[in-house]
Amino acid sequence: MRGLPCESEGDAGMKILGKMYLCERCGEQKFVKYIGSGPYRDGMDIHITADGFEAAVGWTKRDDKDFCSKCSEKYDSMMKEFLSCKE
Repeated sequence: MRGLPCESEGDAGMKILGKMYLCERCGEQKFVKYIGSGPYRDGMDIHITADGFEAAVGWTKRDDKDFCSKCSEKYDSMMKEFLSCKE
């Protein structure tokens, strides 16, 4: 799955590094925190590891699109029904 790197306002205005996922069917959003080592800053660049993010539990990637758990289930059932149709 892909997510967009971003910062979120935490308690007391603290910024939290993470990724924002957007369900491409219903528009639901999910923010996951960065929990890896670092990050470290090099001038204006912030360096992070790609595998240092929490998992977006229940979210899946289907046909290069991100889906929340409800939409993923709906997609799976629609594809199962479609593939079971025979002419």
